[in-house]
Amino acid sequence: MESKTVDAIFVDKTGPVSVCLWGSSAEALCNCWRQAQERRSRGVDGPCCIELTKVRIQGPARNNWNGESLTRIRTLTSIESTSAEGGTQVKLLAGPTSANLTSAAYRIPPADCCISSFRLLRNRLNSPFRLTIKGRVADLQSLEQSQGGNAKRVFDIVDIAGLYITCCAMKHNVDSSALRDNNEVVIYFGTGRGPLGNSKGMLYLMKDAFIVGVSGATTSSSPKTEQLSIE
Repeated sequence: MESKTVDAIFVDKTGPVSVCLWGSSAEALCNCWRQAQERRSRGVDGPCCIELTKVRIQGPARNNWNGESLTRIRTLTSIESTSAEGGTQVKLLAGPTSANLTSAAYRIPPADCCISSFRLLRNRLNSPFRLTIKGRVADLQSLEQSQGGNAKRVFDIVDIAGLYITCCAMKHNVDSSALRDNNEVVIYFGTGRGPLGNSKGMLYLMKDAFIVGVSGATTSSSPKTEQLSIE
């Protein structure tokens, strides 16, 4: 049987959340997006604010795509309605109703959710894997096209000791305003992939990844000293 599904990223001032909605919840989210687009077409500006009630929070599936999660990652998923009780409800709001959308301060995730000292990753970057990391953007390359015709930008993320990992931004991450040389960033939900053809192993920022800028460019950062390879 065919069932609709939507993968999305929800973002507020505290950071992003990975979301997967199924069935009627997926269709309801698409309808909210269409309403928001129609509202903008009438000149009613503002963010697309969504309210979800009755959801499930769970870790990513351990499979050949995700592999091991090197940091704690959780995904918000919908609950289907049954004859006994209702499932997830999706509602488009007229505007922000929570401090998380208006005045909350962003905080870097705790150590079990975000790695900032890359020495902790030595001998652990065996693909596939998922993780969230913090570091400085370095050697950001120009926009390129992948073999599949998708836009991509390659760069390194460097920790305070100069250890670095090569990354490849794809999908919406290519246009992230935080993706600037020497910017300190948090990369959420990156996907580690080993060497493929002539391409070395990289941390890929795919459709379910997101970049948050922590601070602007700095000139007092440590230089790159050692690359951590993804096998």
